[in-house]
Amino acid sequence: MIMAASGVSVISVLAVQANAAAATVPSGVDVVLNAPIVSVAPTQTADGYWEVASDGGIFSFGDARYYGSAGAIHLNQPIVGMHPTSDGDGYWLVASDGGIFSFGDAQYYGSASAMHLNRPIVGMDATPDGKGYWLVASDGGMFSYGDARYYGSASAMRLNQPIVGMQPTPDGKGYWLVASDGGIFAFGDAQFYGSLGGSTLSHPLTSASIIVGGDGVTPAQIAAWDKVNVCEESGRWNVDGPVYSGGLGFSHQNWTRFNTFGYPPDAADATPDEQIRVAVAFATVYLGGPNGAPDQNGCSGGY
Repeated sequence: MIMAASGVSVISVLAVQANAAAATVPSGVDVVLNAPIVSVAPTQTADGYWEVASDGGIFSFGDARYYGSAGAIHLNQPIVGMHPTSDGDGYWLVASDGGIFSFGDAQYYGSASAMHLNRPIVGMDATPDGKGYWLVASDGGMFSYGDARYYGSASAMRLNQPIVGMQPTPDGKGYWLVASDGGIFAFGDAQFYGSLGGSTLSHPLTSASIIVGGDGVTPAQIAAWDKVNVCEESGRWNVDGPVYSGGLGFSHQNWTRFNTFGYPPDAADATPDEQIRVAVAFATVYLGGPNGAPDQNGCSGGY
């Protein structure tokens, strides 16, 4: 699995050609990859994303800006993941030996590259304020840096399948680990809601299977509530009415009740991901669970 960086990455060449700080790859453009893509991360607006290759090459799409890559660096071990900063003006890359590479406004708080690891690092995530991060190994070992706190690990457990990724809770006071068989391990204030552990999967889960938005919402939840938004407000998220506001038609009363995350006091001022996170909290109480959503074609409205 040792993979050295193979010269300047394609995205670096594009950056020089574009002579711009943001090396954005237009959709549909054929790009020759020196190494496979291993992770993707969305921007805060959800109007763009970064892809990272195992050689550290970075590819930016939509409103994601390019801040540098590890494509020209000699890597001791391949890159396995990335995470943007809270404002989206930088990102960290993590290698399987625990090495951390910081770009843009991402700060370096330490790495596990000088440690003897029992198993390789498979992912990372940042604290809500971006002043720290966690690394997770395939045996469930956790490594905390900056203001990231340690809440436990699965390294002493007998795992049926290796850990493939992690996700912190919105307040950063806990986290979930997920194994390739769908097993979930909850620590700190992370709650266990069920898992696929013991199920027969047609394919094992990978880190790309569990990508979530910056506010802790899953792709399925985003897709469902996006449909509600299109049905309710024709794609607008900043609707501000006397009774209902935002892109999902929240009553001011329900927004105040379920917005326990420190988001703006008016749904119309919150980002789509923030509104969906509050909608997930609402659904947990009124729609049978966090993955519940109203009739996406009937526009029930008035949440």
